[in-house]
Amino acid sequence: MNFTVRDEDHINMLAVCYWVFGGLGIFTSCGMTLYLVFAKAMRSQFQGGGAAEIMPELEIIGTLSAVVLAFGSIMVVLGFISATMKIIAGFLLKKRKGYMFCLATAGLSICSMPMGTILAVFTFAVLMRQQVLRAFRTGEVAVQPVYPAYQGPVLAAPPQAATAPLPDPRVQAQAPPAPPPGP
Repeated sequence: MNFTVRDEDHINMLAVCYWVFGGLGIFTSCGMTLYLVFAKAMRSQFQGGGAAEIMPELEIIGTLSAVVLAFGSIMVVLGFISATMKIIAGFLLKKRKGYMFCLATAGLSICSMPMGTILAVFTFAVLMRQQVLRAFRTGEVAVQPVYPAYQGPVLAAPPQAATAPLPDPRVQAQAPPAPPPGP
């Protein structure tokens, strides 16, 4: 089977979806970074103020905030890496290169439920086609252009009906002639 316009359209749609999903991942990671900055500021308040000496119960908050900061930092780094991989996969899909990288990125996207799972399933469905694999290997182009050139009007104009010419609105209407005198 040949690499068709439909296959090329599917690959282009996947590329756009990966760009959008990667952008959302970067946005989310930036939000998480802001959260970590606030958590760090809160932790420094508990450590430097001597509040733990007054209330020993507050010492556990400092310990928990260290765990939250460590876990959050790991999640932010993984989020940025994942988002960057998705954006790169979008560019590679558009160029039809990096077949295995695109499959690996789709495999990692499964963990981002539900949108990542849907995107990964569609990616696997498109990339597992034999003609798509051949296009990635050989750089084959679609059989016909993605969007054919405009060929003119699709429908012919309706035929003009033969009608009497309309009166010119600039001419004043004349009064009807007077009736003839009666007997």
